[in-house]
Amino acid sequence: MADQTTTVNMFRLPENNNRWTHAAQIKYTDINGLSTDNGDTASVEFTGGDLATEFQVLRHSLYVKTAFASGSGTLTVESGTDGDPNNFITSTDIKTAGPISTAGGVPATYAGSVGSAGDDLMIRVTTEAASGALEDITAGELFAFWELVDFDEISRGYKAP
Repeated sequence: MADQTTTVNMFRLPENNNRWTHAAQIKYTDINGLSTDNGDTASVEFTGGDLATEFQVLRHSLYVKTAFASGSGTLTVESGTDGDPNNFITSTDIKTAGPISTAGGVPATYAGSVGSAGDDLMIRVTTEAASGALEDITAGELFAFWELVDFDEISRGYKAP
């Protein structure tokens, strides 16, 4: 089993999007050309996805808009940071469309969701070790949503009353 890496764009959402601040779209074509080996993992990193030096991930959810299709075997997703890949959402099936989230979208574990060192957000898609390769994925689309806080950015120019 090997970990393959690809990069997709993360974009900042306009104000008033139910408090979500950032989003990214991952299509099956972003990952199905990465490997022909069974049991491989596609680590999706994000352009513009570097977290600030002083940050907090308040909420995170995934939305499988189109169910992912592959040959035989399971196909799962997890999300977190490069230091803790399943920090926000632990391994979950993506062969069914719909939302994936923890209660209230709160990260699964507190560690890694707040910190004082830059980190990279990531999403990992994994095929079953016994059967199924990334190249076998023939359909699927998911959206990732984050509510991020950059403490340095929001404290700039702040003056106590």
